[in-house]
Amino acid sequence: MDRFFNNRAFLNKPFAQWRRPGPITLGVIIWLVAEIFAFSFVVSKLGVAGALLLGLATTLIGFAALKKLSAGAMAHLRQRMERADPQPGNLLDGTLTALGAVFLILPGFITDIAGLALLSPSLRSWLAKMYGGVPIHQRASRRPTAPDVIDLEEGDWRQLDDSTRDRRHEV
Repeated sequence: MDRFFNNRAFLNKPFAQWRRPGPITLGVIIWLVAEIFAFSFVVSKLGVAGALLLGLATTLIGFAALKKLSAGAMAHLRQRMERADPQPGNLLDGTLTALGAVFLILPGFITDIAGLALLSPSLRSWLAKMYGGVPIHQRASRRPTAPDVIDLEEGDWRQLDDSTRDRRHEV
């Protein structure tokens, strides 16, 4: 134990000889400084209580998004096991959505903005295109496309004469 506390070799080196932080460490330091500045900005606009309530609200939104995602993932898993046909891009889309929910849960307003952005389907679609996945709008659509022919029963429609048709378009 004494060996641990008495080892101050790093203090004996001049500052210029200290090892430079790696990119991950540098990124975390920049992120923390940015979060401190963002928090101080929000406090200056909303006050301490407002900033804390806003942080709590985004955390609750993150937990709700994660709960919805997990319920939806289980339903999709059951459907895929029944059909046995995996849809491309589901893994990337689900991962980005989960990452967005986790960012909302983490404290800090910069991560909240990133989390809200990742919950946006348009940004997830753009990221999927950037990284070679299948974008959301190119997958099988949940809504059917408009058919060329609408098949109705005899009592479900009526013929309009020309005078009715013209009045309808004047509005």
